[in-house]
Amino acid sequence: VLCSDGVVYEMKAKRIVGFLDVLGFSALVSREDFGERFANYIELIRRIIKSVDETIEHTVFSDSIVILSKNSSEQDLNNVVRVVSRLTYEFMVSLTLPIKGCIAEGNISSSTSGKDSVIAGPPIVEAYRYEQAQNWVGVMISPNVLRTFRGVVQKSEVKGHRTVPEDMIDYHDNTQWKYHLQYCYMIPLRGFDIDPDRTFHGLCVLPRSSLSLDPSAVIDDIKGYLAALEKERLYAPDIGAQVKYEKTRLFLHDVQKAVEQTTSLTVYQEANKA
Repeated sequence: VLCSDGVVYEMKAKRIVGFLDVLGFSALVSREDFGERFANYIELIRRIIKSVDETIEHTVFSDSIVILSKNSSEQDLNNVVRVVSRLTYEFMVSLTLPIKGCIAEGNISSSTSGKDSVIAGPPIVEAYRYEQAQNWVGVMISPNVLRTFRGVVQKSEVKGHRTVPEDMIDYHDNTQWKYHLQYCYMIPLRGFDIDPDRTFHGLCVLPRSSLSLDPSAVIDDIKGYLAALEKERLYAPDIGAQVKYEKTRLFLHDVQKAVEQTTSLTVYQEANKA
């Protein structure tokens, strides 16, 4: 809704929101080459968004990144997921900066006046809350998104990955989803009045270096991310920090095995047809 005198515009619309926390940012700020590295940091975000969907907006403040879609459709969700997927990979592998976050959906109010802009709404609060609650390195999809886009769970399943019941899985051409987003039965959450050792079931973003839908590229991306993750785990200051990395490693290793098994099965079936 436009409610202004020509200077201030206030709008309310359903949009997809990604709230990302860049871990290790404080160490980056203390470096002598911070200016140069931060410029690379910003340029990387811009380049990745441009490669997926130029209509996606982003805001960076200190160690937080907010990704905002133009609308709220299944395709908008897919585009935000792919942007976050590439950011997760590139920040870890290229900048040695792990990302933790959440993608949510709902009504966003935005206001612009000259060079000033403000965005606010329940999805931002929800995404921030789940980002803060996660006790690992990863980006999850909020339960509210899964309720809104119910078909996404089925589209994100790799055959052999022990998650969704067999009769719920859609094995049609859903590579845009399943090679960027996977079901996880062990998302570690804290601060939700539950035992900290208990885990949450949901969908999580896979770290990807490109938009390639070749299964071998997915496997290579997971291996590359895991190699960078292992280095960061060695530098972790305490056992609690190391456990965070281990939980992420277990999830990605599980997905890697499932993709490898699916690829091997496909090759076997094609060979028998010949």
